[in-house]
Amino acid sequence: MNFDTNVDKIFDISKKAHAVVMSCKNQYHLEGAINYVNIVENFYTTIKCTDNMQRRYLVKSIENIRKVLKIQTRKLRTV
Repeated sequence: MNFDTNVDKIFDISKKAHAVVMSCKNQYHLEGAINYVNIVENFYTTIKCTDNMQRRYLVKSIENIRKVLKIQTRKLRTV
């Protein structure tokens, strides 16, 4: 998959990953979200980028998703 020709799909994948993480209500959901985020990260490694800006976007995107996952994990521990 090329970044240039699939920008909308890549943005949608990132948005969906955030939605999956934010929808977690218990530990079971969280485990599924962790698996989903791992799949997204593996998928991101298959995307062909033509410049550093595209590569940085993918790196930052997965970093942000992982941060949200970490926050959600902490939030569910306190409940």
